Order: sequence, then structure tokens, then C-alpha cells
Amino acid sequence: MNLRVIYEEKAIDQAAGFLADDPAGLGALLDAVDRLADDPRPAESFPYGSPDLRRLRVGRYRVTYEIKGDEVEQRCSTAVPCGTGAQPVAAPSRPGRGGWL
Repeated sequence: MNLRVIYEEKAIDQAAGFLADDPAGLGALLDAVDRLADDPRPAESFPYGSPDLRRLRVGRYRVTYEIKGDEVEQRCSTAVPCGTGAQPVAAPSRPGRGGWL
């Protein structure tokens, strides 16, 4: 399987904010997201409300993403360090649904 990974602009902006503090961790995060193209449902990920809406933890970061046909879309609330109390900006996936946590 070889899907296309799409990074939302907000996801890139948010991840860039951690570059100075944790370049190695951010590199591991981006590598893990890129690997989703070949394996969109790795064993360390789990469904987050539906089989195609998933959550993945990479080091101190967590990633939410959605599988849409032949694409993996990384959402804007993804590169949030776990356990820091940082709260992502809510970005509803579809009208009428809650934000990404």
C-alpha cells in the first residue's frame, strides 16, 4: 500500500514550534507520519472514533490523522507534546463533529 501523506499547513506550523526544543523528537515524529504512506494503521496506532480516524504516539508527541481513500491527512492538532498541558486548537473534522483533541 502506498498512500499520499498530506500535511495541513497548521500541522506544519505547529510542529515547527517544537523544532528548536526537540529536533530529534520532531524528526522521529515526521518520519513516523511519512511511514503512514506504507502502513496507515501501524500496530502502535489506534482508532480514534472511527477506523479511519486514528491516533499515534511518537515519543513525547501524539498525532491524529485521517485516512481518506488513497490519502493520509495529518490534522492541525497533531504535534502536541504529551504530558505538557499544551492544548491544540480545535479543528472539527466534519460539520457537526467535535474538535480534535
